[in-house]
Amino acid sequence: MPRRARVLLTEVGGTGSAAARDLVASGVGRPHRVEPDVVELSTLNRQTLFHDGDLGRPKLDAALTALRALNPDTEVTGERREVRGPPSPCPSTSPSSCAPCAAWDRNTAWPATPTR
Repeated sequence: MPRRARVLLTEVGGTGSAAARDLVASGVGRPHRVEPDVVELSTLNRQTLFHDGDLGRPKLDAALTALRALNPDTEVTGERREVRGPPSPCPSTSPSSCAPCAAWDRNTAWPATPTR
């Protein structure tokens, strides 16, 4: 039932771009993006959803445009905010539960659990 599936994708960097593109291309019907950053030249080479024309643009806006063009049958949504802590299974704009996919490619998104 991929068309009814809901997935929360956090961050749209190198890992998140690939995950989002593959999920939308495979027909996952309701992906929800959470991303606070803008497209930067220093990371453009590994973020497959973006191109030179997206530089300085919010990653969320550029990603939503690219994903909707890739598969117009999906209901791609998103919010521009930073996630602090493990992703909730319910995005703030979706009352139904979904599968979280944390696609951080940096370790600053949430503090690691200390080990002893």
